[in-house]
Amino acid sequence: MLFLLAPARGENRYVGLTPRGARIEASVIAGASPASPTVLLISGLQGVDESVKIVSEEAHKFAITKSSRRRFRLLSISLANPEANRLMFPPGGVAYRDNLESHALWRWIDMRAPDLVLIAGGEDFGLAEALSRDGPGDVGPIPVRRVAAKPGFLHAVPEEIPPSPAHREMDRRRARSPRQLADELAIFYGHDFAEPAYIPAVALIAQVRLGNLAEVERLVAPYRDGSKSSLARPTSPGIAGHLIFAELAERTRNPSYTRLAR
Repeated sequence: MLFLLAPARGENRYVGLTPRGARIEASVIAGASPASPTVLLISGLQGVDESVKIVSEEAHKFAITKSSRRRFRLLSISLANPEANRLMFPPGGVAYRDNLESHALWRWIDMRAPDLVLIAGGEDFGLAEALSRDGPGDVGPIPVRRVAAKPGFLHAVPEEIPPSPAHREMDRRRARSPRQLADELAIFYGHDFAEPAYIPAVALIAQVRLGNLAEVERLVAPYRDGSKSSLARPTSPGIAGHLIFAELAERTRNPSYTRLAR
């Protein structure tokens, strides 16, 4: 068992926790260059089985290969489901409260956006279909191959691995300027202030700094004119929500915002 759980030689990454606190871990093994395509190898979706041992061995062989001969960057999760719980993809329920392993794996794959996913072993709980159809986190689909867990199966990885739609989308996101990112976030955040609280206030502050002062003043008007009390629920997040009034006082020099902040 200790051998099965030992990560391949490479950079070890933490994927998430199971309900009982077991760690799901991944190894990251660099390719020949930073531009090398990324392949994710995943097994153990049903718990510890023969695929876990074979995938661990194959990842280790890849890790000790001379770096100049590695055609791709390898991400390896040999034991994706340590407690053999029921998985579902795409994950359902509240993220990181329900279906813990499914959410952890789904979001981790989302952020890495590999170009190809190899799933070794038996039941995959819909992972292959979900990745190849829509992909995680709305970044785009990822090509998937189901492979038999046999020694040497990594040699069957195609010579040419084009960037996946998910990879291209993540490249686009990384290339955004700070202003472009802020404008995209502003579409979704900073449009409600039904109750003063820290997180909505920070979103409104960002909207002010993007030049949307009139819209923010409209949202906070009930507190400014006294029709709603900003201290109806004087919790610590509620008090922190008064940061928006300090921001507006500084921007507008309106004494009503200064009174609210005080």
